[in-house]
Amino acid sequence: MTISSDPAIDLALIQSAAPMKSSGPEAKIPLRGPEVGDSLWIVGAPNSNIGNITSGLLSRKIEKIGTTIAYRTDAAIYPGNSGGGVFNSEGFLIGVVVSFEMH
Repeated sequence: MTISSDPAIDLALIQSAAPMKSSGPEAKIPLRGPEVGDSLWIVGAPNSNIGNITSGLLSRKIEKIGTTIAYRTDAAIYPGNSGGGVFNSEGFLIGVVVSFEMH
């Protein structure tokens, strides 16, 4: 079942009807949104390199795209990071990596 989606960035949050098996801890969500200057870590699998982590700073907030607020970072992001989590210095999930073209 789709809980929410944003076609502008090709991202959806879904809920499975299948029983869940715990494969690890759940991601924590912060009470406040990210702010410019925050440290962040990008998790992904570029070039099938599973568990790749890069770090950087949130460098600026960009205009809203669809229902999503986009941010720019100086962290290295590669093809294959799409869909990966973006975490702050406290380990909270603050975003998901997506790719889009600015006009």
